[in-house]
Amino acid sequence: MPIPSYERESWVTIDFETLNRHGASAWEVGMLAVNEDWDVEDVFDRLIRPDERYLEREDWGPGYPPPPSEWEVQAQPFRTALEDMLTFIDERLLVAHYRASKIEVVEQMCAVARRLLPDLEFLCSLEIARAVWPTRSGESAYALDHLANDLGLEHQPTHRALDDAWAVYDLIGRAADTSDLDSCGTTMQDLLQRTRVTTVRLGRGRLPEPKSPDDLKRFARANAWRNKQLNVPTEATPDWFTNVRAGGPLDGHNILISGNPGGISQSDWKEALARIGALATNQSGKNTMFCSDGLAQGRIRTLATLNAKKQARGEPEICTVTPKELLGLLHQHVR
Repeated sequence: MPIPSYERESWVTIDFETLNRHGASAWEVGMLAVNEDWDVEDVFDRLIRPDERYLEREDWGPGYPPPPSEWEVQAQPFRTALEDMLTFIDERLLVAHYRASKIEVVEQMCAVARRLLPDLEFLCSLEIARAVWPTRSGESAYALDHLANDLGLEHQPTHRALDDAWAVYDLIGRAADTSDLDSCGTTMQDLLQRTRVTTVRLGRGRLPEPKSPDDLKRFARANAWRNKQLNVPTEATPDWFTNVRAGGPLDGHNILISGNPGGISQSDWKEALARIGALATNQSGKNTMFCSDGLAQGRIRTLATLNAKKQARGEPEICTVTPKELLGLLHQHVR
């Protein structure tokens, strides 16, 4: 049986830069391979020329540099870069900030390249940061540049892929130190157990080649599109979901469910919550909890903005719980 990515001693930080909101428009990828001593042992920095259909550049703002002048000459063909990336990754755990956007880039690159999706596992450094520094507040409190600046990390992100991959590496090391883990003797599994953050595995299968660039919107329900195309199965719903009743810690709570937390379908979550009288809703209110499958980074960023506004008004913030935590709370309602 293969060793899970997070239990291997080596891992890889990754970042992409894109020309526009399509994941298939990636023009640069940067990666660092980290060994069992948490030292960087190899670097991957590659300019990419996207498929002709995805070359239109959007203006991201003054903080986002355009491709350098050498990009036109040195950029690798799209499909060649993808194969070189996967060779470098070598089935190791990928660590990325705003993991969902990086997953979408890989998925959409593979769709355009007519390639089977690789078996890759992703960890989100933003979720690690939320677990280690939970009291940070503000609309962009967990943005990579804000974290790097506030924590005084050695490498500051510049919206160039390799620089940002270095910043993620520094962030993970600082998180391990802050969690009282000696990074020189720490495995990634130790950090995940301490922070209770989970990984997400890329769905296997083949995504159809898009009919037009508009089929691949990075921030427009891309994960729902992916799951529908791949017919991604959900985990089996626990038998005890049918035995939950009112009279427990979730009484009177609103529960915001995003995606399929814990691999359990959203409809099954909502049915179980209805049995105990909790309200599974898309709206926030008093005693609200939020639980997601970790893929809806846009929803998570919106939640951070909403909590910042609530904090400014002196209102109770929305509490974020992991799928494991929500399962534990729900299990206390079994009768």
